[in-house]
Amino acid sequence: MKKIVKIILIFIIIIGIICMATLKFNIGLKYSNNVQLGVNIGKDFDIKDVYTTLENYPGIIVQDNSETNTYPLAANASEHNEVFVGRIRRDESVDSGLNLWVVADNIRKGAATNAIQIVEKLIENNK
Repeated sequence: MKKIVKIILIFIIIIGIICMATLKFNIGLKYSNNVQLGVNIGKDFDIKDVYTTLENYPGIIVQDNSETNTYPLAANASEHNEVFVGRIRRDESVDSGLNLWVVADNIRKGAATNAIQIVEKLIENNK
Protein backbone atom coordinates (compact mmCIF):
# COMPACT_ATOMS: atom_id res chain seq x y z
CA MET A 1 0.00 0.00 0.00
CA LYS A 2 2.83 2.40 0.85
CA LYS A 3 4.27 1.95 -2.63
CA ILE A 4 0.93 2.84 -4.22
CA VAL A 5 0.54 5.96 -2.10
CA LYS A 6 4.16 6.92 -2.91
CA ILE A 7 3.22 6.78 -6.59
CA ILE A 8 0.28 9.08 -5.91
CA LEU A 9 2.54 11.47 -4.00
CA ILE A 10 5.05 11.45 -6.83
CA PHE A 11 2.26 12.37 -9.23
CA ILE A 12 1.25 15.24 -6.94
CA ILE A 13 4.81 16.51 -6.72
CA ILE A 14 5.88 16.00 -10.35
CA ILE A 15 2.87 17.47 -12.09
CA GLY A 16 3.52 20.61 -10.11
CA ILE A 17 -0.18 21.16 -9.91
CA ILE A 18 -0.39 22.16 -13.57
CA CYS A 19 -3.86 23.16 -14.67
CA MET A 20 -6.45 25.87 -14.31
CA ALA A 21 -4.06 28.65 -13.26
CA THR A 22 -6.01 31.10 -11.16
CA LEU A 23 -4.44 34.49 -11.67
CA LYS A 24 -4.89 37.57 -9.49
CA PHE A 25 -6.23 39.75 -12.28
CA ASN A 26 -9.04 37.44 -13.37
CA ILE A 27 -10.83 36.63 -10.11
CA GLY A 28 -9.01 38.62 -7.46
CA LEU A 29 -6.79 35.82 -6.14
CA LYS A 30 -3.07 35.50 -5.90
CA TYR A 31 -1.51 32.71 -7.92
CA SER A 32 -2.84 29.23 -7.27
CA ASN A 33 -3.82 26.09 -9.15
CA ASN A 34 -6.37 23.31 -8.82
CA VAL A 35 -6.30 19.86 -10.32
CA GLN A 36 -8.59 16.88 -10.09
CA LEU A 37 -6.25 13.90 -10.00
CA GLY A 38 -7.65 10.54 -11.02
CA VAL A 39 -5.47 7.49 -10.40
CA ASN A 40 -6.11 3.85 -11.23
CA ILE A 41 -4.06 2.10 -8.57
CA GLY A 42 -4.42 -1.34 -10.10
CA LYS A 43 -5.35 -3.23 -6.94
CA ASP A 44 -7.70 -2.85 -4.02
CA PHE A 45 -6.79 -0.34 -1.32
CA ASP A 46 -8.12 0.96 1.97
CA ILE A 47 -9.16 4.61 1.70
CA LYS A 48 -8.17 5.10 5.36
CA ASP A 49 -4.58 4.17 4.44
CA VAL A 50 -4.59 6.84 1.74
CA TYR A 51 -5.79 9.46 4.24
CA THR A 52 -3.26 8.42 6.88
CA THR A 53 -0.34 8.43 4.46
CA LEU A 54 -1.24 11.81 2.99
CA GLU A 55 -1.84 13.35 6.43
CA ASN A 56 1.62 12.21 7.56
CA TYR A 57 3.47 13.27 4.42
CA PRO A 58 5.55 16.46 4.83
CA GLY A 59 4.30 19.38 2.78
CA ILE A 60 0.78 18.02 2.29
CA ILE A 61 -2.23 19.26 4.20
CA VAL A 62 -5.39 17.17 3.98
CA GLN A 63 -8.59 19.22 4.04
CA ASP A 64 -11.50 16.87 3.59
CA ASN A 65 -14.54 17.22 5.81
CA SER A 66 -17.94 17.10 4.10
CA GLU A 67 -19.77 17.89 7.35
CA THR A 68 -18.09 21.31 7.63
CA ASN A 69 -17.58 21.82 3.88
CA THR A 70 -13.83 21.90 4.40
CA TYR A 71 -11.86 21.17 1.26
CA PRO A 72 -8.96 22.82 -0.59
CA LEU A 73 -9.66 26.16 -2.23
CA ALA A 74 -7.35 28.15 -4.48
CA ALA A 75 -7.98 31.28 -2.44
CA ASN A 76 -6.69 29.57 0.70
CA ALA A 77 -3.64 28.01 -0.96
CA SER A 78 -2.18 31.33 -2.08
CA GLU A 79 1.04 32.28 -0.30
CA HIS A 80 1.52 28.79 1.19
CA ASN A 81 4.32 26.35 0.38
CA GLU A 82 2.20 23.30 1.18
CA VAL A 83 0.03 21.31 -1.20
CA PHE A 84 -3.59 20.97 -0.08
CA VAL A 85 -5.41 17.71 -0.84
CA GLY A 86 -9.08 16.95 -0.35
CA ARG A 87 -12.18 15.30 -1.76
CA ILE A 88 -10.34 11.99 -1.49
CA ARG A 89 -12.75 9.43 -2.89
CA ARG A 90 -12.87 6.06 -4.55
CA ASP A 91 -13.53 6.38 -8.26
CA GLU A 92 -16.32 3.88 -8.78
CA SER A 93 -16.12 4.22 -12.57
CA VAL A 94 -12.96 2.06 -12.66
CA ASP A 95 -11.62 -0.81 -10.59
CA SER A 96 -9.21 0.44 -7.92
CA GLY A 97 -9.72 4.09 -8.87
CA LEU A 98 -8.97 7.05 -6.62
CA ASN A 99 -9.90 10.72 -7.06
CA LEU A 100 -8.19 13.62 -5.30
CA TRP A 101 -8.65 17.38 -5.47
CA VAL A 102 -5.23 19.05 -5.23
CA VAL A 103 -4.56 22.78 -4.76
CA ALA A 104 -1.31 24.74 -4.46
CA ASP A 105 0.21 28.18 -4.93
CA ASN A 106 1.83 27.84 -8.36
CA ILE A 107 4.50 30.44 -7.62
CA ARG A 108 5.63 29.00 -4.29
CA LYS A 109 4.99 25.37 -5.18
CA GLY A 110 6.16 25.12 -8.75
CA ALA A 111 8.73 23.33 -10.83
CA ALA A 112 11.76 24.73 -8.96
CA THR A 113 10.45 23.75 -5.52
CA ASN A 114 9.40 20.35 -6.85
CA ALA A 115 12.84 19.75 -8.33
CA ILE A 116 14.52 20.59 -5.01
CA GLN A 117 12.16 18.33 -3.07
CA ILE A 118 12.67 15.44 -5.48
CA VAL A 119 16.46 15.76 -5.19
CA GLU A 120 16.20 15.96 -1.38
CA LYS A 121 14.13 12.76 -1.34
CA LEU A 122 16.59 10.98 -3.65
CA ILE A 123 19.48 12.00 -1.39
CA GLU A 124 17.55 10.96 1.73
CA ASN A 125 16.67 7.56 0.26
CA ASN A 126 20.23 6.85 -0.85
CA LYS A 127 21.88 7.45 2.55
